[in-house]
Amino acid sequence: MAAQLKSPEGNSLETRTKEDTYGAKTRLSEQAWADRTAPGCASKSETSGVLPHLDLISQVSSEGSSTRLELPPAGSERHSWQADSPSAARHIVRERSHLLTLLDKNTGPAQQELNRDRLSAFEVRARKNCLSQEEVSDTYQQISRILKTSGDRPLTPPEKWQLAQEVIANCADPTIISQGRNPTCNVTAIESRLYALHPSRAANLLAQVAESGSYVTAGGVKVKLGALDLRPGWDETLGDPQHNHRTYATQLFNLAAINVWYSAMEPGYRYQRYAKADGNIYEGLVELKATGVHPVKEADGTIVEGPRLDDDRMAFINQAIVGHKDPFAVLHLSDIGHLPAPGERVSPVRAMDIQDEEHLNLVLNRLKTQHQLPAIAGVTTAAEPLFTDIRGGLNGNPGGHVVNVVDYQSGKQPHVSLDNEWSTAKDHLDNSVKLHDLFECMGDTNTLKLHSAIASQQARLHGTSDPAAELTELRARFTFNDKRNYLNDATAVVAGNAQRERQLKGEDRNQWLKALAGVLTTLEVAQRVPFLKTVHESKVCTNAEFSNLMGWGRASLRASRHHEPTAAANRDFSEFLTSLPPALQSGCIARMRQLVWQ
Repeated sequence: MAAQLKSPEGNSLETRTKEDTYGAKTRLSEQAWADRTAPGCASKSETSGVLPHLDLISQVSSEGSSTRLELPPAGSERHSWQADSPSAARHIVRERSHLLTLLDKNTGPAQQELNRDRLSAFEVRARKNCLSQEEVSDTYQQISRILKTSGDRPLTPPEKWQLAQEVIANCADPTIISQGRNPTCNVTAIESRLYALHPSRAANLLAQVAESGSYVTAGGVKVKLGALDLRPGWDETLGDPQHNHRTYATQLFNLAAINVWYSAMEPGYRYQRYAKADGNIYEGLVELKATGVHPVKEADGTIVEGPRLDDDRMAFINQAIVGHKDPFAVLHLSDIGHLPAPGERVSPVRAMDIQDEEHLNLVLNRLKTQHQLPAIAGVTTAAEPLFTDIRGGLNGNPGGHVVNVVDYQSGKQPHVSLDNEWSTAKDHLDNSVKLHDLFECMGDTNTLKLHSAIASQQARLHGTSDPAAELTELRARFTFNDKRNYLNDATAVVAGNAQRERQLKGEDRNQWLKALAGVLTTLEVAQRVPFLKTVHESKVCTNAEFSNLMGWGRASLRASRHHEPTAAANRDFSEFLTSLPPALQSGCIARMRQLVWQ
């Protein structure tokens, strides 16, 4: 029985979503800013009727137990255009004109036109998303600060110009921001959200860095960047976030933002760029000792990858940069498969603790109506659709990741749009995903295992088999654990469900094929050919489907060369390929060539 949602007064709750129909693409004049409130933005006199009195609600289960769920307070919609004074619109025009004058000094006609288009796109987005006019003019002021700094220290004139251009591009479209090849999805998600909701704060951070090489938060936390931190890396010189290259602006933001946490809470550590004995420049977490800077290592001696920022630390960093309390910036799903030890804290202090899928639905619905999206969510790439986004493990092993929830669509089957910090090709904006799938992705692997097991068990209880759910449950159970029984269990599922698998059609079949490829690419290298043999002998795939699966298998062997011996596996794969019928063999070879070189 579904949980019944009630307010503290005992009233049943209804959810409504305001439709934002503002879609103008023209440049905004001074009068356009002052004319009217953008649809969906609240005026000072307006109080939302959505989920009234729902700062805290009671979730009453069918068993009678009650859980208190927190939501953003009603009536906290973002800024009203009508509340701005007429002088605010004139201030935007003045600051925009001043910024363009600075930009035009070193640019040709094509770049000048691009700058004007980007500023217009920013102003259209600002009005649509209910950013105040002061926020827009303050953003222009901060970008101008970057360009007005004199000399070539700490940044050179070309670096300042590049930085300003990238900040403008980020203001126009925050979803283009990419972490590149760096394990900094956490602070990159914070950066993208800041440009969406508080662009002047992101620009202020970079203006301070451009002026002094350091950043001081509103609360007084000071971060000093090193000489190597301030120089753009190889990726950053390309400045192409849409193809997963981190920009110079994101490099500086990443390094400053991460060290807001370490400067404030763990001053013996820093996340920085440093030179190793081989002459190459690395970026990572280091410990500051009297003997020098030492990369932080795991217990097995390997160097720690990433800045080690959990949901609470991300919320701390975001709040420090924003300059005020921002409790719904980071959404945290507790590990429901974890039993806390005596005295252990399992709920976050600063991040929003999501209790269940319905709570997530209510929170996102409220944030959408109040124009407070994006919201940051920690996820695991072991679940779909993110598992497909890493090409079934070919672009890295499944693990923790961070995304932004940029939109929410209500209905019987709610959907969300996700901004993935890998590249625009990995975003889920127009191709939104089910809210349920986002919930499956949130939390850690214990949560994923439990969710997958429940789905598989429910199918069995209803007297139906769900081959995709069973394979997903297997992958969740074995991906991060001992894989000795993985092959036996996987082949048993495929062979045992063969009749049902042959009958799958449409979306059910697509999900099963994804699950099949997911198991294949997470098996041990030596186990992949035996698994492929079982699939082939069970006659559950068409020739085209099996060719695609073989392509994934071959590509996964190539991806494994860096950390596993594959000579025997390559030999086994070649022998199996030559044993296939000629027509199927040709299809497999064609697909393998496509996937291996993608």
